[in-house]
Amino acid sequence: MMSLSIGARGAARRTVATFLALAAGAVLAGGCGPLTIGSSTDGDAGTAASGGGKTGGGTGGGSSGTGAGIVDDGGGTIAGDPCTAGTDYDTVEKALSERTTMFLGPDVQNLAPVQNRLYWYDTTNYAPVLDGYTDGGGSALAYTFTVGDSIDDANWRASASLIVTAQPTDSGVRYYAYDPTEASKEVGHIDVSAPDGASYWAYAVDAGTVYLVMLDAHGDNALVKWVPASGASTSTVTTLESAGATVGEFWDFDVSGNTMVFVESGRIWTLDLATNKATWLMNTTEVSSDGSIDFESDGVMFTTDTDLLFFDYSSSSLVNVSDKINHKGHSSGACSGGASNYATDFTRWGNAVVYTGESSGVFAYDMVEDVIAPVLLPPTSGPSTVQYRYPVALADGKLFVTALTSSDGSTGADGPTVALDLASLLQ
Repeated sequence: MMSLSIGARGAARRTVATFLALAAGAVLAGGCGPLTIGSSTDGDAGTAASGGGKTGGGTGGGSSGTGAGIVDDGGGTIAGDPCTAGTDYDTVEKALSERTTMFLGPDVQNLAPVQNRLYWYDTTNYAPVLDGYTDGGGSALAYTFTVGDSIDDANWRASASLIVTAQPTDSGVRYYAYDPTEASKEVGHIDVSAPDGASYWAYAVDAGTVYLVMLDAHGDNALVKWVPASGASTSTVTTLESAGATVGEFWDFDVSGNTMVFVESGRIWTLDLATNKATWLMNTTEVSSDGSIDFESDGVMFTTDTDLLFFDYSSSSLVNVSDKINHKGHSSGACSGGASNYATDFTRWGNAVVYTGESSGVFAYDMVEDVIAPVLLPPTSGPSTVQYRYPVALADGKLFVTALTSSDGSTGADGPTVALDLASLLQ
């Protein structure tokens, strides 16, 4: 799938596709604001992107997993919403928190998954450092190449094979491609002209190929391909206009195999590169300027300012997932009303949509089984207030969540990142 976060460039992963990211602060050609895309697909595909802001990148694909219940350490099952009458909230909260391990401390932003590798910004210093970690692969790797002089102009995209960053120069823009398994091994670079009024042209990475969307001599939005391992030559794949798209203000895009997903003027499109056919996904409300987009083999999920929506390929219909979650959720007892209602953030893993609820807890909604299960719940006692945000999942089911922490009862601005195994939790 593939994921993309609008509002920050440099967070992402996809298994069939996750994408969309602009550098927060920097503007892509034709762009109206930052986006963050990411993804990881079967095989080598998978893109991530990141930029400014404490946002998560979105996730995708991977193995199976449902939200039917939660298995506790004793082998029993704690099923459904912990806010149901008769369920002890603190017992469930404790059982879930005991499943987590501390992964990262504070001063971290923009977690972004690519298959089974996680990327993030270390913001200890003014210039962010891009770090990467492969699940089960040992310690994290701090990359020594620059992705930007500040969090506002930092940008990157990644697949399982490449990390790419765009850096403005005196004469235009240089795109660097690096080997993600080493701290600073350049695979290649290209120089292109700079877009008018923007820092760089929108770009995406799929396996060993880099794509840019640039205006051609006719003023059309051309999809340009570069294979870093083969040198500095580029070729035009198609134009969005020739595929049937009416392009207003181009925002961002990603590519996975023969599928391109792009956003223009708040509208979402897919483009089949094999047939050169673009299809508008029927959204009449703009994509959220700080939300995420995720596309996989079954469809495209995205957020507006108020809703979580899913374009289902099988029925060619647009489904309001937040409505389904909110109608399914129920609450009483220890929880406030609507604790499991959709509030913000999302990441996909298999059939599950993992999101932040109105209670600042993290929940999983199984789109096939139509059930909700708690993943993490904020504690009701203790010296600090904890609010869980920005869940992202790797292809193997490892979930990472930021615990915003405050000692005065307000919403915390920072906090540690915890990890847990969705595969064993959601059964």
